[in-house]
Amino acid sequence: MSFEPARSDAADAHAAFFAAAVAVSLAVHAAFGWAAGDAHVPLFSAVSPAGATAEQLRRLRHDSAVRARLVPPEPAVPGAAEDRPARDAAAAPDPGERLFPLVADAPVGLFEPPPPAPERDATVGGLAPPPPDLAAAESQPEPWAPREKIVEIASRFANEDLLAVPPRPVAEVERTVAASDVLPPARLVAAPEAAGGRSALPAWAAPAPAREDLRVPAALLAAPAPAAPAAPAIDRKATAASAAAYLAEVPEEVSPDRPIESVLDAAIAVHRPRTDDGFVYFRVDVTRRGADVLPPVPRNILFAQDASRSIAPERLHQCREAFKKVIAGGLLPTDRFNVLAFNTANTYAFPDGWRVPSAENAAAAAAFLDAVRSEGNTDIYNAMKGVLDLPREPGRSTIVFLLTDGVATAGDVRRDSGIIGEFSARNAGGVSVFDVGVSKKSDEYLLSMLSFCNRGGPAVVAADRFAIPKTVAAAVSAVGSPVLTDIRFLFDSTSGAVVTPRMTENLYLDRPLRLYGRAPAGTDEVTFQARGTNGGKKYDMVFTLRLGAPKPGEGDSSIATDWARTRIYDLVAAYAREQDPATVAEMARIGREHGVPIPFGGRFPR
Repeated sequence: MSFEPARSDAADAHAAFFAAAVAVSLAVHAAFGWAAGDAHVPLFSAVSPAGATAEQLRRLRHDSAVRARLVPPEPAVPGAAEDRPARDAAAAPDPGERLFPLVADAPVGLFEPPPPAPERDATVGGLAPPPPDLAAAESQPEPWAPREKIVEIASRFANEDLLAVPPRPVAEVERTVAASDVLPPARLVAAPEAAGGRSALPAWAAPAPAREDLRVPAALLAAPAPAAPAAPAIDRKATAASAAAYLAEVPEEVSPDRPIESVLDAAIAVHRPRTDDGFVYFRVDVTRRGADVLPPVPRNILFAQDASRSIAPERLHQCREAFKKVIAGGLLPTDRFNVLAFNTANTYAFPDGWRVPSAENAAAAAAFLDAVRSEGNTDIYNAMKGVLDLPREPGRSTIVFLLTDGVATAGDVRRDSGIIGEFSARNAGGVSVFDVGVSKKSDEYLLSMLSFCNRGGPAVVAADRFAIPKTVAAAVSAVGSPVLTDIRFLFDSTSGAVVTPRMTENLYLDRPLRLYGRAPAGTDEVTFQARGTNGGKKYDMVFTLRLGAPKPGEGDSSIATDWARTRIYDLVAAYAREQDPATVAEMARIGREHGVPIPFGGRFPR
């Protein structure tokens, strides 16, 4: 049996097709070779050989796939040949060896960086600041070039009511995006090319100098110099007697004030510490001499209730009940009253002013208090400032009972020291302030110092919400009826006495006005002047009190302790108005010497 493979018709057809393709390829290559003749085409270069004919170059240019633009030669510039370094002819490549024969005729240096510029004087083209020429600057002053700066105030904390000159608002300035707020002056200079330079960079230009006319007007030069005031005569050997003579009353000078020696008494108690510190301490009690002199001054009383959301509804209920009880049965027939509820705004029970404590007015005030709700933030300074807006009439004293937690959360003035200092400066002792804290978490520093600096003494704080009615009733009853208001004391400086408190309470009918002092040991007597008002009439008096010569350990030792405690309160009030580190050092020294703790010690830097 034979196993010879069979041949199909398809295999014979493929072989015939392959033979025909080879024959056609040979014929095409033969025709191309006859047409090219002696032409030579290198495999690794697109450049024609040095011996190519013009016709062969034309054909190669026509068939080339590279298209390039012939760049005309750069026109000759006079003097440019001298500026350009000579090229080495031997190093120049043959045009026939260039990659692109179409740009073989391009000028030398077409694809090379420009030659460096020759050395020049830096001051000619304005590339560096020229040396100063003061004579030229004075003979040809620069024109005024203003600077403008836009300052936007995002928020303000200052109280505009205290400004001597009110601020003047200006129209809003339309801003330009990406513009500078401060534009320095500039001046134009000649182009560098005009000075012989070839650089197109900007030139340096000195800024215009600030212009200030320092010439003195001729009128001021011609006016005679003002004469210096005569120096006051100073008695360098002043004594207590000379001070008393200096403070002695002259009826023509104190009129319409009236002497009040016949209506007031002043009693003095003296103490000298056993561990002698070189000082004598004294206490002065000023009282009314009798029932038939200095009649009680009628009162205008404002009950101010904090109605912010920091006062819980249960605590607010106790506050309302406290004020309603005092208004209904704790006022004198000669009193007038009003009620203020405040948060960020002030709302009065009687917007038209004071009311007499009648049953009808008491009921209206109770209805007003019942409608008060805890809401909003607390602006204590605005409430206190509103107190000064109430009408005041001569012959009546104004008293405020402030019931709050003392936490300011709104308003232009929120800092404790700011509220104390600004209100005390505006009030100047005209209104007596008594503060009552509604809880142990109340800001006792703010409440006590706000009261102490405004003729009210330290604040009282309720132990809890159930103690609020009792605390308010005790504070109101302790005030009583004033008999001498806006009272001020001035002690002679020759004795060297330091007397406190600086801002006293008014003199009340049922209790003395107490002062504490310290003088160097050996001081025989102290002299002080007292001034006050009763019923619209001004009174003036001068006291001379003998200290004697107490021995160490003689007298009541509590006088020295009370002086130190009251003096520290004065220093705390001074620090609240102006944060002076020396004040803190002084209160710390007094506290150490007398064993008296500094109140609100955490408020002051160590």
